[in-house]
Amino acid sequence: MEYLNNEQIKKYIDKILIDKSITKVKLASRMDCKPQQLNNILNKRNLAFKDVQRICNALDLELHIDIRDRADKTE
Repeated sequence: MEYLNNEQIKKYIDKILIDKSITKVKLASRMDCKPQQLNNILNKRNLAFKDVQRICNALDLELHIDIRDRADKTE
């Protein structure tokens, strides 16, 4: 997935929750936080890598970051 913005990440997390039949309440529980805290994390203007990693850990997912030179992008 090519990163565009935080809204895209939030939608992707929502899709994963649907695919795994997990509610945000359950995700918050797995992250050892309250649902409101999870909403605050997801609604931050700048979503931190550490928060994405916490979410991935709670969903039993691996986070991979691939940084590429734009000049190498093939069309």
